[in-house]
Amino acid sequence: MKIARIVIACLWAGISLPAISHAECNDTSAFLEAVNSAWVVSNYTLLEQVLTNRVAECTNDILAKGLVFKFYEDICIDFYKARAAATEFILAVSNRVPDEVIHRRVPMGLPLALCEMPIPTNFPADQSKTPEQMQFLHNEFPDAFPFLRIYKALMYRMEAVENGLVPDGYFEPLNIEHRDDP
Repeated sequence: MKIARIVIACLWAGISLPAISHAECNDTSAFLEAVNSAWVVSNYTLLEQVLTNRVAECTNDILAKGLVFKFYEDICIDFYKARAAATEFILAVSNRVPDEVIHRRVPMGLPLALCEMPIPTNFPADQSKTPEQMQFLHNEFPDAFPFLRIYKALMYRMEAVENGLVPDGYFEPLNIEHRDDP
């Protein structure tokens, strides 16, 4: 029931927003290059600026919105900014392919969970990762921003459905949480 309320709220909010084509801001490769360059040199301030500038300029860029969410959720941890970014990401995805949100397909589960959870009242004083944790992330993802492939895969999947290359049910196996068979 919570999922239905979130989708309805997102769709309602989406109707009141100005319609901007998702075909705008086609220079994705330059954007991703800037993101990855800032990540490689551990310049998190520049990384945040690149991400937030992209979202401001390209208001329907789902890839950028997903990366902003991951930035605040996993890199420079900020609960309120992560929750706001998750809401924007969910809204953008639900406006284009609602089944991605309804079925909680990868990578929609975590943003939806963050939006559904009650706001904590006892945050730790320091929410940031330790230098060791950040080094681990850089060791795991030395050349590219973490989880970039997941959000690119989401975009390819959504474009395939929108362009009629595959029916939406084609991606049902990605809905692992709600499958009835073992």
